[in-house]
Amino acid sequence: MRLSCRGTVLWGMVSFFALASPQVADFEQPITFRQSAITVKQLLEALSRQTGVRLTAAPPIRDEFVLVAVEAMPLKELMEHLAYVTDGEWVEQEDGSHRLTRTPRVAQRRRAEDDAQILQRWRELFFSERFRALAEPLTAEQLRTQFSQIRQVIRNALDKHDPTQTELDSDTHRTVERAFNAMNPEYRLIARLLQQIDLKRFLEIPVGEKRVFSNVPGRYLTPFGFSVQPLLEQYLRERELLRTLWRSAEGFDEGLWNEFESRYRSHFFSHSDAREAMEAEGIYSCVYLEVERYGVASLWITLLLTDESQQAIRLAAFLNEEILVLQEALDEPKLPAIDKIEWSEQTRQFGDAARAFFRMAEAEALPALLDPARTEPLTLVPSDVLLTYAQHKKKNLVALVNESLANLIEDYIEGQTPLNLYVRTLMTTYEERETEKAVSLRPKWSSYGWLPRVDRIALSRLMHQILKDKHLRLQHFLEFAAITHQRRQSVAYTYVQLLDREFSFMSPRATAFLLSLTPAQRQALLTGESIALNQLSRPSREQLFRELYYVYKYISVTQEQGTNARVPEAAGILRYGWLHPLFPNGIPEDAQISLSARTKLGAFTERRAGVWSSFHDALRFAMTERFAKYESSSQLLSDFSQQEYERYRATVMLLANRKRYALTVRVGAFTISVSERDTGLTDFERVAGVDPFTLENLPEEFRKQVEEHKRRFFRDASEDP
Repeated sequence: MRLSCRGTVLWGMVSFFALASPQVADFEQPITFRQSAITVKQLLEALSRQTGVRLTAAPPIRDEFVLVAVEAMPLKELMEHLAYVTDGEWVEQEDGSHRLTRTPRVAQRRRAEDDAQILQRWRELFFSERFRALAEPLTAEQLRTQFSQIRQVIRNALDKHDPTQTELDSDTHRTVERAFNAMNPEYRLIARLLQQIDLKRFLEIPVGEKRVFSNVPGRYLTPFGFSVQPLLEQYLRERELLRTLWRSAEGFDEGLWNEFESRYRSHFFSHSDAREAMEAEGIYSCVYLEVERYGVASLWITLLLTDESQQAIRLAAFLNEEILVLQEALDEPKLPAIDKIEWSEQTRQFGDAARAFFRMAEAEALPALLDPARTEPLTLVPSDVLLTYAQHKKKNLVALVNESLANLIEDYIEGQTPLNLYVRTLMTTYEERETEKAVSLRPKWSSYGWLPRVDRIALSRLMHQILKDKHLRLQHFLEFAAITHQRRQSVAYTYVQLLDREFSFMSPRATAFLLSLTPAQRQALLTGESIALNQLSRPSREQLFRELYYVYKYISVTQEQGTNARVPEAAGILRYGWLHPLFPNGIPEDAQISLSARTKLGAFTERRAGVWSSFHDALRFAMTERFAKYESSSQLLSDFSQQEYERYRATVMLLANRKRYALTVRVGAFTISVSERDTGLTDFERVAGVDPFTLENLPEEFRKQVEEHKRRFFRDASEDP
């Protein structure tokens, strides 16, 4: 008994000293782990239990979803992969635990790495052989060569013309477009501006916004930082050279071009742009270069030239379609030979639940698998694609499952997506680091994706409210914007599009300003009242100015008839509606803000689980029938119209009114209007007392509107409207 007690005491003392002394963590122990995507917090809790090493994560990393499928990987190596995919680093804590966190040092380094890649991409684009040639001085010999090339290409197309073929082949179209672009002095001016400006300044433009660089001073204008006068003088010399040669015997053959256009139904924007540039007479001194950063590494360039009085004016968009082609070439991945994606059972159940939900006549609640408060879709389709990619490589996988892959969810549900598209999306939106035994994947330019996760519970409430209301309302758009913080949140869009497939196309851009107002101010605007700019809070004024100067695309500026304020100097610029030249220092404090509403009668042409969507007005109905029944300039348009018309004939529809709001700012004699196309503020209201109907029994008022449009379109079926 005494020995037993002595042994117990001795063992207790050993245990005490073992607990009291620091333990050496075994970071070389092998880890085997394979599970559906889970949050970093959940993963580290599981690894802590498995290894005895306490691992934690700081927000926001702990809420990110990761996918780990490894076999016998040393813990230390796994931790390194996790730090890579989450843009974090491990920091040892005082209690001996290790915490995964995104420190300021790491965050700054990651943004610098991303910006360096993006900057290199822009340099490859704007200093490529194509754009270097545009920046060189244009000579008469070059112009003669380009005109000769155009004539030869046109003759070849006419000689081999097949009367049954109305569309021009893409190679011929591209050759003609490039030749006209190369002779356009305005495009050459933009190329020179881009090669002189410090491209690093484009990195300062927030994604989704634009800036206007100019040689004119102003609070909302960004200085070029160099003299543009020599470039303007060169531009004028080249414009005169183009005008002289265009009209010469060696220049543009008008008769040959007319024959070419009558044979092929192709429009050449480059021809129109070059002709207009050649015919311009203005001696310009003011340069405005608008640079829109519509994607992390994607730019849209537009040039505006005016004289001092803003009477003479030229507007040119810079080879933007060609830029898109070059960007796609830079992004084009070499696809691996993957012939099958292994869809998990959970993914299959999710897809089946979604398709069954779409077929329901009415739905009071979301199925659990489709409810964002109960199911995380990133653990399904995107995870399966990531796992398939790693299995193809026969390697361990550590990946961040990011919202950039959320669009694959809708592709899977629709069930018509080619296999290669899943893999292509992964490879164009992700970057990988590969070792001998493992591949780790994180989103490309990931430092631009550090956004707070959407509140899944709030999103669930919104979806249930849409189910209850049976169609979208303006309030739904405003609530969605508040939930997503006005950011492009792919998962949130994916969920709401389960109810309305067109939701993302209608998502409003004016919500940030509206949400910054008091409820009383917002209601006043929505009911047609005006609010003076000086009545707004400072944050609301700043938000309005940011949207007007940095966000909106479709702005028009008009002048009240009978006034002579700033006339004639503003007459030219008003035609193009550029805000920056007219009000470079901001909108005056006495401006009046209002929302104008335009209502159209139409029909919801689709229904999912009782939610009506896909609103088409009478004009859309008439145009669809026109292009479905008669030959069109585009086979693609004809095919689409035929499919849509057949859908009209097979579906039940619901009569509704659509109200769309445009933002208006009245400044003295000027009215600044932001198109409803830009604000996106939309409300729908069912027409009371009208039951669902088919194409054969349209409600009388709507039928009359459709027939009126059809009479205009079918008056001469041989001509395109």
